Amino acid sequence: MMRAQRPGSRLPTPAGPTDDGPATLVDAGALYAGETVARIGDVQPAGRIVRELAT
Repeated sequence: MMRAQRPGSRLPTPAGPTDDGPATLVDAGALYAGETVARIGDVQPAGRIVRELAT
């Protein structure tokens, strides 16, 4: 199933890209964040963040 995965495909798998996996997973696989993702406390709209950075 991992080899059949392509961008826009409806065959998502939880497998992330590895050096021994199919090259298609780089574009279509899950890109998991590292341990630092645990430090995210909330999700904010991008528009608000951009406006705050512009001021």
